[in-house]
Amino acid sequence: MIEPAVKKQILKELDRLSPELQRRALELVHGLVPKGASMEDLLDLSGTLDKESAREMREAIEEHCERIEPNEW
Repeated sequence: MIEPAVKKQILKELDRLSPELQRRALELVHGLVPKGASMEDLLDLSGTLDKESAREMREAIEEHCERIEPNEW
């Protein structure tokens, strides 16, 4: 929830900017917005995988994500 005084000041400052700078300000604000799942979202998923699925996932990660391929770069 945005604080009314902050919102008022932001809008006042945006009014002083050119349309191009307003678009840049929007991009900046958009970049500040957290992406992805929150900790609460992740905790809600806790315990939802059965043991077999968890084992398969762990094995896939170990097999495909922990290798270093020096000639890849």
